Amino acid sequence: MPSVKAIVRENKVNSKGESVVYVRYGHQQRSVDITTGVMVAPRYWRSDKQLINSVSGVRKTKLNEELLKQNEKSDLYANTIIDKVKSQLISIARSLIQEDVEPEVHLVKERYLESKKPKTTNHSTDRVEYLFNQFIETSNKSINTVKNYRTALYHLKEYEKYKGKPLTLKMLDMSFYDDFAKFLVQDIIKLDGTKGLADNSVASTIKNLKVFLTYLEKRGYNFQELTSNLKVSYQDKPIYFLTEDEITTLYNYEFESDRLIRARDLFVLNCYLGLRYSDLSRLKRDHIKDGDIDLRALKNQKDVYVPITPVAQKILEKYDYEIPMISEQNLNQYIKEACQIAGIDKKVEIISTNSGNKIYDLVPKWQVMSTHIAVKTFITLFAKKGVSPKVIAAITGKTVKVIWKHYYGIDKDQIREQVVKAFW
Repeated sequence: MPSVKAIVRENKVNSKGESVVYVRYGHQQRSVDITTGVMVAPRYWRSDKQLINSVSGVRKTKLNEELLKQNEKSDLYANTIIDKVKSQLISIARSLIQEDVEPEVHLVKERYLESKKPKTTNHSTDRVEYLFNQFIETSNKSINTVKNYRTALYHLKEYEKYKGKPLTLKMLDMSFYDDFAKFLVQDIIKLDGTKGLADNSVASTIKNLKVFLTYLEKRGYNFQELTSNLKVSYQDKPIYFLTEDEITTLYNYEFESDRLIRARDLFVLNCYLGLRYSDLSRLKRDHIKDGDIDLRALKNQKDVYVPITPVAQKILEKYDYEIPMISEQNLNQYIKEACQIAGIDKKVEIISTNSGNKIYDLVPKWQVMSTHIAVKTFITLFAKKGVSPKVIAAITGKTVKVIWKHYYGIDKDQIREQVVKAFW
């Protein structure tokens, strides 16, 4: 009898440490793996249940409640796609049997792939929602990229509700774009009940709409005039980082929880290493040669060389060079909690948007903590100590331009020190 099983090849990951979820169709001791288009970090794959669960074991708090809801929704969507592929393959096999045809693996695969091709004769395939879903299912991109695609689709569906009619391909012109952009800025209702997206959220949705239209153009549709006029403009965001004094405060704080101690150590370690989290999380003793870290980055396969500074050395020795494994999602939650307890509460300004109006607010710094802040802290700290931009770029794998624009922060003491030095 035909069989289907969802699998993940954990030994095959992309630059972000994610694997494709396949459905393995088997018949008469032969099998074929068919991609679902879903990407997952292997640690979130539950092979016994053949599903994704990225929230298992994560303690729910007020800080991460909204994030957990979003991840649960994302998991549900991905698992629905996987189940749909399994059901389609079984359905195809049964149809072949009813036709007195043996449901051999190559026949089932051929019929499945044929069913995924756009059929422009059917009116429903003119729907943007239908084609966007198809675009997502065949994207084979990272989890975060697919999440961004789904967010863009969600915004398009909200626009449909707002206009009270289905969005079709023939409606996609500059008039649509102007109206859709206005809707995103002023009228879309966010989860907190306020209206309007932040500038960079609007830019992200427009960028992914453009990617979708390019996907359609490669399949015979013509949106060249529209895509050439879609302008994506990101606004510079505030650069948050810890000062050297704040790093010391956090590092020396005596936490009662082992969970927070491990999270603190991992975060502070990366304030002195500046690695991408996908590389930090797989750091092993074998990567350390002659007292320095020497590894190949997952994202771009480039060699990364990081001299180990005294604080980093102390933390690595504490764990016998086998650092604790914490998912990035959990670390983002735990480091907020740790910084709050340690008193990292200096006010920083955040910017939100309501109906197109920017709202500025001051919040304690611990609220903006994440794994990305460790890298920004590393860049800012090392630059302040005189390490050249080219060296920092070589360590972090980022260009000098990106570092200066998005990662390097200057604290008030540094500004005061240089101005005093210049004029007094």
